[in-house]
Amino acid sequence: LKYAVSNAPYFAKGAISVIEKTGLNGILSFGAKNPLEDLISVAELTDDKKTKEQTEKISREKGLSYPSALSLFVKENYSHKLSAVLEDANNTLAIEYIKQAKSKQLPLEFCAVERLGTSHDSLYKTDNIASAMSIRNELYKEYNSQKEQYNLYNLKNFLPEEALNVYEQAIKDSNMPVSKEKFELAAMSRLYTYDAEYFSKINN
Repeated sequence: LKYAVSNAPYFAKGAISVIEKTGLNGILSFGAKNPLEDLISVAELTDDKKTKEQTEKISREKGLSYPSALSLFVKENYSHKLSAVLEDANNTLAIEYIKQAKSKQLPLEFCAVERLGTSHDSLYKTDNIASAMSIRNELYKEYNSQKEQYNLYNLKNFLPEEALNVYEQAIKDSNMPVSKEKFELAAMSRLYTYDAEYFSKINN
């Protein structure tokens, strides 16, 4: 859970750790806006302790997300062209996957799958393509409409049939949707029970 709710470097660290423990090798594919060679270039350029520390400092001081802070750091210290690669959230995570895999010397090849249709955080839908954020918003909107029956009709064109079936079953079992507000309350309540020693070790 600590990796799932963390920023890009720690999210990627958790994912690559799982791959490492399986002992599998082959191709690691991920969504991205830019070609693989751009991602590898930025990964190699920013794969050092100073970049990570300075990025997290910028993030804290300016209240920026990790991708925005990293993009700003690269723009100020390297080039605008490379920073533009980091303006896309999918690119940022892809770059962290590459860095984590190389740090563990895993025998993996990389495959960047071009993102089509809407952007990562877009609320707009194009044809039969919608971003995850758009789908989540539709789910919450439907949930908050106070209808007697939770309806997934507006999402039928944007979800694979298998996913739709899982959602419909989860609704029947009262396991969906997960309230962001309730999750935040539960997470914060749990965090308040930990001491300073726990937080000092959380990312190790």
